[in-house]
Amino acid sequence: MTQTPDAIVVGAGVIGLTTALTLQERGLHVLIRTAVEPAGTTSTAAGAMIGPATAPPDTPAYAWERETIAVFTELAGDPATGVHLQRGMLAAPAGAPPAPRGIADPATFEPVAAADLPAGFEFGLWTTVPTVDMPRYLAYLADRFTAAGGRIETALVRSLADVAGEAPLLANCTG
Repeated sequence: MTQTPDAIVVGAGVIGLTTALTLQERGLHVLIRTAVEPAGTTSTAAGAMIGPATAPPDTPAYAWERETIAVFTELAGDPATGVHLQRGMLAAPAGAPPAPRGIADPATFEPVAAADLPAGFEFGLWTTVPTVDMPRYLAYLADRFTAAGGRIETALVRSLADVAGEAPLLANCTG
């Protein structure tokens, strides 16, 4: 017999899977109900570059950004996650507003030589950030969730009211 869930997460894209894992890691029994399997969600078509941190220092958002970058940098050490570190250029075109002061960690950026900038750009920085192959990352999240006892149930949810009485907590993570 299957245990009654403590929480139902509607949607199995990156937000749904991450929400379900977060609840599960806090000891809840979680059911994901989704119209399509994770590989069929819109998240599979997304591109993801994690960072650099751009919120003003000494704000909660800056701390969250830094933590997210650290977690994804660690995930890059496991090929099964679909996360890898990628070096690239962040460039600003002529006339772009200047970057806010204090957001760039000098240890993670190198100036781009003017000769290396693309035409029409007047400023650039080299940086290395985690990037995510979303289909592989979604499979990693789904496998991690189900391996820890979570269930993914494919069924169309026409209204949140239809599932609201099935568990004390309900998270709408549909697109």
